[in-house]
Amino acid sequence: MTSVRAAVVQAGSVLFDTAATVAKAEHCIRAAASSGAELIVLPGVLPGSHPTGLDFGITVGSRSAAGRKLFRRCFDAAVTVPGPGTQLLAALVGGGSTIVSPRGAVLAGPLRGAEGVPGAEADLDEVTRAKSDLDTVGHYTRPDVFTLTVDGTPRAAVRSGGAPPGRAGWGAPGIPGGAASAPARAQRPSHPCEHSPRGHHEQA
Repeated sequence: MTSVRAAVVQAGSVLFDTAATVAKAEHCIRAAASSGAELIVLPGVLPGSHPTGLDFGITVGSRSAAGRKLFRRCFDAAVTVPGPGTQLLAALVGGGSTIVSPRGAVLAGPLRGAEGVPGAEADLDEVTRAKSDLDTVGHYTRPDVFTLTVDGTPRAAVRSGGAPPGRAGWGAPGIPGGAASAPARAQRPSHPCEHSPRGHHEQA
């Protein structure tokens, strides 16, 4: 059986202090590696911190000056990617070429600190066997519930003029796509009790 020694770090951020948090993460990584860990998992928002429990002075229809100041501190503590913090963590991790089976078994690698070409004998039947656990395009597929749509159209962050994308009929009368080009409303059927403008002149 192929196995890997894993470690999971449970640690909190140093709130609003990115440098101190990265240093703390470095210490945790080195401590886990010294115990023989090959796979080390960190909390997802350890660098940069996560403002759990902070409301930044926001209530319905109101903002506070103190809350805005606190939000700015949180914003300034965000990690730049790539940046000094991520580069340090990447240097510690080092990456490594690895070949993994469909069921998660490490077949070759990880190769770290050197160039090379790891190789392994791959059993293609393992692909089919793994589908008994999860087959996203087979018996587990639910296109009525989950779909993946990839829009490869280039998008601009700032647009000026014209109708917003995907908003047909947006605009003013007289402008293509505006109110004037909207489908005419169906006429409401007349009621027997309603008279035409000439109704009182029309006598049998």
